[in-house]
Amino acid sequence: MRLSKAWLFIGSYALLGIWATGAGYLWAHGFTIDVGRTADGKLLALGTLEDEYCLFPVTSQFFSGWGDDDPSFTPLAIEDPNDDRLRLQAGVSMYVEWINGDAGLQIVSPLNGQAVNDPGEQMGLGGASFHLHPIWHLNDDPQAWETSVDPNWVGRVSVTLRLLDRGSTGYTPSEPFTLIFTNDPYPVGDLDQSYLTEMPDLAIFSQMWLREPCGDSSWCDGADLNRDGRVDGVDLVSIAMHWLAIGCGAPN
Repeated sequence: MRLSKAWLFIGSYALLGIWATGAGYLWAHGFTIDVGRTADGKLLALGTLEDEYCLFPVTSQFFSGWGDDDPSFTPLAIEDPNDDRLRLQAGVSMYVEWINGDAGLQIVSPLNGQAVNDPGEQMGLGGASFHLHPIWHLNDDPQAWETSVDPNWVGRVSVTLRLLDRGSTGYTPSEPFTLIFTNDPYPVGDLDQSYLTEMPDLAIFSQMWLREPCGDSSWCDGADLNRDGRVDGVDLVSIAMHWLAIGCGAPN
């Protein structure tokens, strides 16, 4: 059955309303990774782990490329025993360990300037009352750091980390968790480049519905989000996942 553009528009609006209220996929800035533990002593990384974090242009004596100091790390403040999410105890000494990540990306400690970007490398967060904003840096200068990306690069990079305890509490390391960073000024699905994925973008998408082939420079006016040559349900799901997302280029 082929959906008409009108029915696609109406049905998609209903789907997006449900998705947006249920999932809350928003471009992240100013968010924190809360560090807690289970009752049997396993560390937990909690918070906004499903978001994409913005990296902004930076040029300084020490950094070139893109960076930001969000997300930060802080101890879990409010326990939820029913969900087995408990606060850290005195004696903890927290570290974050790099498991793997994309080339050019690194974490820099604001405490001592230590850069972490290789498997097994660790960065100290502090004791039981730590609150640390590390510098998440995507480097574009091959002379300054070990790895880099092209200065004209736009896209997404990721890093997989885990939490460790070197203190007397001896908590078990957390499960690995992955963070995604982007320097793209526009969020996924922002077809009109307004820095927000919303109804006008869905209207453009509906006009491109089932269009193929999309193998040209515009990818069917950007509606072929996964660039497989066709505008279909896969692209619609991508818009739904980023509904009301705000791009990194949006004015403050």
